[in-house]
Amino acid sequence: TVALLFVAAAALRSAGSLGVVTSRFLVPTTSVTLAVFRLTLPVAVLSGVLNNTPIVAMLIPEVRAWARRIGIAPSRLLIPLSYAAIVGGLTTVIGTSTNLVVNGLVSEVGRQPIGFLEIGRIGVPLVVVSLAFLTLSARWLLPDRPDMDAAFSDPRTFTTEILIDADSPYAGKRLADIRVHDLPPLAPVEIERGGRVIPAPRPDHVLQSGDRLVFAGPVAALLALRSHPGLTLAQDSVFHRENPQRQFVELLVSPRCPLIGRRVGDGTFRGRYNAAVIAVARHGERVDNARLSEWELRAGDILLVEVGADFFERHSGSPDFYLVTPHTAPPLVSPGRAALGLAVLGVMVAAAALGLLSMFEAALVGVGFLFLAGFLTRDLIREGLDVPVLLTIALSFGLGIALERSGAAAGLASIVHAFGDGSPWVALAVVYLATVGITEVITNNAAAALMVPVAFATADQLQASHLPFTVVVMVAASASFVTPIGYTTNLMVYGTGAYRFSDFARAGIPLAILTALVTLTLTPVFWPF
Repeated sequence: TVALLFVAAAALRSAGSLGVVTSRFLVPTTSVTLAVFRLTLPVAVLSGVLNNTPIVAMLIPEVRAWARRIGIAPSRLLIPLSYAAIVGGLTTVIGTSTNLVVNGLVSEVGRQPIGFLEIGRIGVPLVVVSLAFLTLSARWLLPDRPDMDAAFSDPRTFTTEILIDADSPYAGKRLADIRVHDLPPLAPVEIERGGRVIPAPRPDHVLQSGDRLVFAGPVAALLALRSHPGLTLAQDSVFHRENPQRQFVELLVSPRCPLIGRRVGDGTFRGRYNAAVIAVARHGERVDNARLSEWELRAGDILLVEVGADFFERHSGSPDFYLVTPHTAPPLVSPGRAALGLAVLGVMVAAAALGLLSMFEAALVGVGFLFLAGFLTRDLIREGLDVPVLLTIALSFGLGIALERSGAAAGLASIVHAFGDGSPWVALAVVYLATVGITEVITNNAAAALMVPVAFATADQLQASHLPFTVVVMVAASASFVTPIGYTTNLMVYGTGAYRFSDFARAGIPLAILTALVTLTLTPVFWPF
């Protein structure tokens, strides 16, 4: 079911269906309060029926562009974007993969699962409270920081252009033969040859006289090039000139990128993506170019990259990166096609909500129709499938079963029972807080898989219904607001919003407290012990 929903989200994103919805809300306004409300409302609604990660990935560049148009710092909007996607996912069972994991574990042991819209009894109040809090507090709790574009405003500030002289000994040599000994290596960004741009040239590229080489790297190494015979420092820069062959793009390194932990200067990035890293920013601050080649990539880093003409065709929708700033014209969207995609989604959700089909059957029929209608290609299906998440979910079921059969869940439940002195209210709060704490340090799905057996055992020892304990695990496993590393969407906006770690705590702790109060107050009302 989760895999089918990932594919459906990819199809709708590709068709522009999500953009059709959000564009009606992202209209001009000068009020931070109104801007946050206009952004968070559609995001929360969409997150109830689609996975929140692709929604946030699609909206990050749109929100940044909208923020520039209306004169509001993106840092005032991107945390609300992530938080709205998180709480919106709690309005239906399919809103997050965590909800489906919890429900799957419930069904696995023969207990009554949570209905499709049943979780909305707690999810909708949480959305109302959370959006009200974000709307009213954004002006005071969220920072007003310059856009990330300021760090990458002019590529010329961290590049140097070198000319290959007519009689240069480097003519006919490989690009790799240009070295600066005892200094960090330089990163070749592009070669301009007779008006033609060759982006991200490979080390074995053969040089010609008259070539103009653009390098990124430490100043000392760039200046040292001037002492090489046959190389001349260009007095005029062409790197800033508009050229359809020269494309710059800002990319956010995703947690799934295989190059995490690799150095920028080891050539792996260039070889894998046919692109050149010009600059890197982390937590809103650009990395000193003297350290660029030795810089180890982490999830959340922002890269300014010059890409080849085929980059978007080959890597659009790649799970390795999220597009931060669209530097090319957006693809044309067919309104009819976008509307058809939304209609298919609506029918799919309605069929599952009304009990006409199971969620799996509804998703299978919906994805099948999207495929037959030409919304899906083989590449899009492959890109839409979040394999690490699917593997985590599969392993989570094994973890949950192992905890139950080994007796570990019962042992942990005894501790909860003793701590609560036999009170189901106290035990419910302990289960909630334990799940919140665990989900901040491991994945949401793993936290849910760990706590569901404990919740069942606690309910059994108290001779209470498992439903209220199931609901609080479902909510708490997604209620990751306090740190940027506890939830994928938080990490996605962390770098792009130029946030500090403390910014999430400042906005997230009050929201986490509100979420806990609403959940622990209303859950026993809707699902009595």
